[in-house]
Amino acid sequence: MDWVISGVWGDGNMPPIELLESELFGTRVSPIIDISPAIEKLGVIRSGGISWRTNLAKYSKLDVAYSLDGGNTYHEPVGDKRLLLGVNNHMRLKIRLHLRSRFVDILPAERLEVYEVVIWLSDKPWDESWNERKETTLKWNLRGI
Repeated sequence: MDWVISGVWGDGNMPPIELLESELFGTRVSPIIDISPAIEKLGVIRSGGISWRTNLAKYSKLDVAYSLDGGNTYHEPVGDKRLLLGVNNHMRLKIRLHLRSRFVDILPAERLEVYEVVIWLSDKPWDESWNERKETTLKWNLRGI
């Protein structure tokens, strides 16, 4: 008996990839970030921002949020500059990452990796030259995520 072989990668009879996917989820929450070095250097914290570097593999998504009250409520950064609204000297800053990825068993292993998250704090309001990142800016690099 001669079998007709079909349904291999790229073949018109290949099964839909959706049937071969598995969702993977993960959450990373930072401890409360000590902002006392920023207060010592800047005096008053008036604005902040966040940036991150990932490999954002195919079929992956990363949601970044911040909390000013130690994790009771979270907010998404605002706009292209990823502003942290409401930052101040009395905040209890935490960062939360939601990682979502789909594993497709016929593709080589690709996974979402977060390399770094950087918090920017300044004594200047956002509308005063934040594009230039003057020396009054401090940053924290949260490694080991």
